[in-house]
Amino acid sequence: MIRLEQVRRAFNGREAVAGVDLSVARGAFCALIGKSGSGKSTLLRMINRLVEPDSGRVLFEDADVRSLAPEQLRRRIGYVIQSVGLFPHWSVARNIAAVPALLQWDRPMIAARVRELMALFDLDPALAKASPASLSGGQAQRVGVARALAADPDLLLMDEPFGALDPVTRATLQTELLRIQRETGKTIVFVTHDMDEALKLATQVVVLERGRVVQDTTPDAMLANPADDLVRDLLGREDRGLRRLALRPVRSALRPGEDPSAPTIPADSDCRAALSRMAELAVSTLTVTAPDGARLGLVHLSDLVAG
Repeated sequence: MIRLEQVRRAFNGREAVAGVDLSVARGAFCALIGKSGSGKSTLLRMINRLVEPDSGRVLFEDADVRSLAPEQLRRRIGYVIQSVGLFPHWSVARNIAAVPALLQWDRPMIAARVRELMALFDLDPALAKASPASLSGGQAQRVGVARALAADPDLLLMDEPFGALDPVTRATLQTELLRIQRETGKTIVFVTHDMDEALKLATQVVVLERGRVVQDTTPDAMLANPADDLVRDLLGREDRGLRRLALRPVRSALRPGEDPSAPTIPADSDCRAALSRMAELAVSTLTVTAPDGARLGLVHLSDLVAG
C-alpha cells in the first residue's frame, strides 16, 4: 500500500530523513520508533504531504503522492496527533462528522456513521451532544480517532496519539485500537517512542536513527535478533525475554488438566502476565479461564520458561 523509495528531507541543513526505503503492506500495523529527532514524525508526514521530500518518491497505492492533489490524498488518509485537535465549539457528533460533511454525504448517512463509530469506540451515545471540553483525555482521544476514520479512509496515520495520557488510559486505548484494527483491517502507520507500545500493537516495527532505518521486521524477529546496540537498548537488554513472553498468548502454553487449587488467569492474557501472576502469588500453575468462566486447562511455569 505504501512504498518509500530513497526518501530524503533536510531542515536548515540537517538531514531529518536520509535515504529511507520502506514498504508497508495493506492491512499492516507499522510502528515507527526511535529516539527524539530520529525522523519518525517527518517520515509519517511525508506520506500525506504535510512535509514534502527533497528527493525520492512516496507511493500510495502505486501512485506517487505528488501526482495527487493534497486535499484528494488526505481524504483517503486519516490523521491523528497527540493533542487530538478537536474543534472546541462543535459537539462530539459534529467533530466525528467533519470529513463526511466536507464530502457532502447526506445527513442520514452521516448520522448513521457517527452512531456506528461511537459504538465501535465504546462512546456513550449521550456524549454525541457534548462539547470536547467536557470529555476526559481518553474520551477525547477516542473521538479524535473516530473522526479520522469517519470517511472510511484507506490508511490511518497516528503520531504519538497516546503519549499525553496516563498509563491506565493509555493501556486501555492501546487494546481498543488493536481490536478496532483487527475488526476493520485498516492499514496503520503509528509513531511512538515507547517500545512496549510498538511491540504490543504492531505487526511491523521500524527502528529509526538519524533519519535512517536501522531495523525493519516483526516484533518477534526483532526481539530474537536485534540489529545493533541501539535496538538492544530500545528493547531493554534485561527485559527482552519478558517482552517475548508478552507476544505469546497464554493459550499457546495451555495444557489439558485441572487443578482446583490453582489461581486463574483469563484466556486473553499473555504469557508475561501469567509469569507475573505466578511470581505475585508464589505458584507454578495457573488455571486458564474463558470469558464465561469455563476452565480451559492449565499453564505451567516450566512451559513459560522453556518458551
